[in-house]
Amino acid sequence: MLTVLYNDDLVEGNYPKNPKVKFEVKDSSIICHYNEEDTDDQDKKIIDYDVIQKLDSYNSYALVKKGSCFPIKIEKKVHMSTCLLLNLNKLGTAIKEDFGRIALLYSYSIIAQIDTGMIAENNSDIVINVMWCSKKDIEIVADSKYEMKPLSMLNGKYPRETLWDNYSLIVNGNEYKADRWGNVLEGNNDIPLVCSDGKDYIEFKIIKYKGFFTEQKLNRNIDDEEVFIESSVGLCNPTRIKLQNGVADFRIYPFGYRGAGKIKLGRKWYSVWNDYSFDFA
Repeated sequence: MLTVLYNDDLVEGNYPKNPKVKFEVKDSSIICHYNEEDTDDQDKKIIDYDVIQKLDSYNSYALVKKGSCFPIKIEKKVHMSTCLLLNLNKLGTAIKEDFGRIALLYSYSIIAQIDTGMIAENNSDIVINVMWCSKKDIEIVADSKYEMKPLSMLNGKYPRETLWDNYSLIVNGNEYKADRWGNVLEGNNDIPLVCSDGKDYIEFKIIKYKGFFTEQKLNRNIDDEEVFIESSVGLCNPTRIKLQNGVADFRIYPFGYRGAGKIKLGRKWYSVWNDYSFDFA
């Protein structure tokens, strides 16, 4: 489902350049157009665009405005533009900073942010958050139904907080849920983890949930993304695993370690989405 958020607090007339945006969404690609009046020449309009040919699942992009034209390569052709689409997940892997601050390193203004959930055949969860255009200046061309909502309905939350699905852990018959900051949402992590009799490893099961741990478990055929696993204790086998219908198993060999440890679950370009703390005994 495509959702477009507009800034309902925006006061029309405060922006003399009269910015307008147009998004063309088809399959897993998106073309972003930006149009504004030239303040030096009212009869001249500046029209810029950039393209993402294939949107990745669970990713964030920003359409940003730079002060001068620069070359953009699209399908082996180069055109000049003052707008640029940034892949915030890839940039954030190296910079480790808030996405908004990262975008401003490359520009002076963020026009819109695009967040994706699961992108697969017949399923495209996309939220476009348009920041500096009024609702009437937003044009959408899509190959499926879409809805427009005011940004204020999110109550200050980032769209990806509910758009990106989460992973719980089941170990020793108990299920645990934690967010990306390590806050425990379900389960008693004071219960020490121990190896079963005759085994030198602890078995874990990953369960995928829709959004921010709603009651809906996701077990569709498309719930087959790769999950990255990081453990501060012993040896984790494997360290990245592909889900099968929203479920996967992995093992940790603690090698006799006793004490506190962390297990982090994430995705490529976003290494930590669920942060778990356990006591190993």
